This record gives sequence, C-alpha cells and structure tokens, in this order.
Amino acid sequence: MKVLVISHNVFCKTTNMGKTLMSYFGEFEAENLAQLYVHSEIPTTDICKRYYRMTDKEIIKSIITRRSGRVFTEYDIVLDASSARTDTGITAKMYQGARKRTPLIYFARDLWWCLGAWKTKKLMHWVDDFSPDLVFLASGNYSFIYKIALFIAKKRNIPLVVSCMDDYYIYNKNEHLFGGKIVHKRFMKQVRKTMEYTSCILPICDKMGKDYGKMFNKPCYTLHTRTAISEPLCFEKRNAISYIGNLGYDRYKQIIK
Repeated sequence: MKVLVISHNVFCKTTNMGKTLMSYFGEFEAENLAQLYVHSEIPTTDICKRYYRMTDKEIIKSIITRRSGRVFTEYDIVLDASSARTDTGITAKMYQGARKRTPLIYFARDLWWCLGAWKTKKLMHWVDDFSPDLVFLASGNYSFIYKIALFIAKKRNIPLVVSCMDDYYIYNKNEHLFGGKIVHKRFMKQVRKTMEYTSCILPICDKMGKDYGKMFNKPCYTLHTRTAISEPLCFEKRNAISYIGNLGYDRYKQIIK
C-alpha cells in the first residue's frame, strides 16, 4: 500500500512530530511512502524518498506569483544534518512569533493559505506520479492542512485517515481571548467537513478515541507512539514512573500500561 503522509513537519529525529511519524512508518518500505509538509525543513532521513514542501513564505509570495512548492528526491536527503530546520534570520523570528498562536495568528495564517496558490499542477503531477492508495493526515490546529488533505483524497478518490495527537477540537485555549471563539468555530467547520470524508480517526489514547468517536461519528483506533529502549534509563531499583509532558486525556494511564 502506498501512503501519502501530510503533516506540518518532515520525517526527522529532532522534532516531536517528526519522531512520532517515524515511529508510525518505520517498518514501511521507502518506495511506499511520500510526504507533503509545510515547515521550512529539509529531508534528513531516507525512511521516505519522495517529498513535497510548501512553506508559508512560498505561499505568501504565491498570492502574486501563483507558484509554490519544491520537490525533494532521494538525492536531496541530507543524512548527516544535525537539524531539519532551514529557517534563519527574519523567517526564523516569524516562526518563533507564530508559536504564540493567538486568534490573530490563526486567522492570518489560514487566510494566506486560502489566498495562496498551493492547489497547483505541479503538486497534482507529483501526487499522480506517486499514485497513493491512502492519505494519512497528521492533524494540527490550522484549517488549511485539512483542506489540502481533503482536496487530494477527493481528487484521487482514495481513503483519508486522520491521526490526532493532541486535543484541537474540544479544548479551545483561546476561548477567552478576543476573536478566539470565532476562529475556533471556523476551524471546526473545516475539521467537520474533513471528518465527514474520513474513513477513520487514529487518536493517541483510548479516551480521545471515545470522545472523538462520538463527536464525529467515525470509527477510532488508538495508535500509540512506538519507541525502543536499547539500555536502562536508570540503574536504581525503585518503583517510580516519570513523565514530562501533557497530562490531558489521562495520558499517564496509557504510559503506566
């Protein structure tokens, strides 16, 4: 089966999303994987040999030029790179500022992706050349990524599955900020439209799957993040579990299991 992975981050060993995606698809043949991603990153692993990148900077320019996207092949992979990120200077500061994720930032980013030219012949030629059997969306909290995944899946008439690693739908962290409710409502409108077409949802824990199954009326199958420990993390003998991260959706129970 050929899978087109659509995500914000590229497959890599240095970002949370990159590592999670590698854990999901680590046993796939590279020839059966292709990835479309949107961050200013370069491929640094040969887990996949077909990449298509569209960055925010390109999309903003494409509002005028109507051109965007870059294809990476196996010859463009930099295996010895210490980081996949390539943004520097003003671009890096823009991304850092966008991490605040206020309602205004959500609105602005989704707007320029709406106005920009991502739905190009170049993209569809790349997709058709790979000829995927399935679209796998690593979901996020920006509506444009859902639009892209839905468009490609419908255009190819193939199934779409959505992986959910955080709660973007029930909890609105900007609810009490100006414009927060409106932005989240617009976001959820696109999410529901995408979920209507989706074949199934892959949540990261059982509690999330139960809630999303009811919310979207779709089958949910828990997909844990795989890991391998080659040596003991601690040589002291004691009954203790340490977890540094988000405790939402009873994640600590999943870890204990």
